[in-house]
Amino acid sequence: MKDTLVRQVVDASDRIPKFLLPVIRDRLSAGGNVSRAILVVAAWSRFIERTRSAHHGPVLVDKRSADLNAAVVAEASTPGAFLDYEPVFGDLNGNGTLREQFAAARRSWMSSAPAGRWSPL
Repeated sequence: MKDTLVRQVVDASDRIPKFLLPVIRDRLSAGGNVSRAILVVAAWSRFIERTRSAHHGPVLVDKRSADLNAAVVAEASTPGAFLDYEPVFGDLNGNGTLREQFAAARRSWMSSAPAGRWSPL
């Protein structure tokens, strides 16, 4: 079954806290690896960032889109700032390990994804 990225990220600010963040919390509390899970969050932040700059690309469909856009803008000057958006990330924003892995995932994503290309997302 083929699905589009754009449909998958509709209201992701509701989906990520319900489905992905509990996994991240559990893995962190067990001292486990969260690199793959945090890559999802990093990719989502990049998607939001790209919708801001795309003239003919996808549109961010999320009830928190204005706040998410502001969080992505803050990320540009303060790596990890996207995680400060409390309505989505809650208390996870204070986890230094998570912030480091998130910032590393974004750097990796930004250096490896071809400019103007949506398919890797």
